Amino acid sequence: MLRIPLLVVLPPLLLCACVEDLSPSWKLDKLRVLAMSATPATLQPGQSATVSALVVDEPQNRPLTYVWLGCAADPFNQNRGPCSNPEILQNPSLLLNAQGAPLENIQFLGLGPHARYSVPPHLFSALPENHPQRKTGSFGIVLLMVVAESLPPLPSPEDIASLIQRAQNKYVDSQMALFRIPINESELPPNQNPLISQLQVDGQITDSTTPLSLEKNKKYELDLVVPQQSFEEYVEITPVGNSPKTESLFASVFTTCGTLETSSFNLSASSRPQLLSPNGKDIPPCPSPTPKLFVVLRDSRGGQAWKTLSFTLQE
Repeated sequence: MLRIPLLVVLPPLLLCACVEDLSPSWKLDKLRVLAMSATPATLQPGQSATVSALVVDEPQNRPLTYVWLGCAADPFNQNRGPCSNPEILQNPSLLLNAQGAPLENIQFLGLGPHARYSVPPHLFSALPENHPQRKTGSFGIVLLMVVAESLPPLPSPEDIASLIQRAQNKYVDSQMALFRIPINESELPPNQNPLISQLQVDGQITDSTTPLSLEKNKKYELDLVVPQQSFEEYVEITPVGNSPKTESLFASVFTTCGTLETSSFNLSASSRPQLLSPNGKDIPPCPSPTPKLFVVLRDSRGGQAWKTLSFTLQE
């Protein structure tokens, strides 16, 4: 069914909290959009970014269709436009006309796990050359609808519109997320997405290509190793002046098996989450023979990265 967004997490905006979803945030037992990113993380007029999403559909692992739509940025950053309309977020089919084509100021970005978002070269042309809004900038908005149903190999606009309407009518499981890409004309270095050097389990360096062997009924401490360059120093531009800052990094952990006592942490803090593997009692067996861990890393300016680890359970 279509999951109506209720929670807004400031930039990037990820809309994926649901009325009927009472599971812990770290528990992966349904279709979820865990994260979205743009590469590069910040754009200037005339530039483009590749947008990506971390989507999990556990334990079903059904064929998924990704529908990407982009909304033109408001040069005045006053949240004008269709993607800022709450009615649109409740009913994304309103972004398409009767023939399934996007409305004016809406870009159809593509189908699949990745898409391309482009900024018009004259985005800020309505502003005077020295207007401060050119430096503080605005945001390009990307909408992603993930639907647990496949499309024909060469779908028509009508096929896409029909799929979105089926999701809207709750005939098929789906989820929608919204992501904002900063756009400005600042001469300062742009934000870079953070990097994850290693995912560690009890201090052991893991290999994302080989499942890690874990024991049942045991606690495992999870940690990330990131290069120092991911703690970027930058200058925050505000209407009252510029302020030098250093980025903070925050991680969120998700799992398909076991439990997590805590699931989010600041990399500058000392506490780390612990995974409790199944114990045959209050922690049930894994629903899949190859359980997975997902870690999403976010910086305080909206950059994102993620890492996935498969594991097996031994007696």
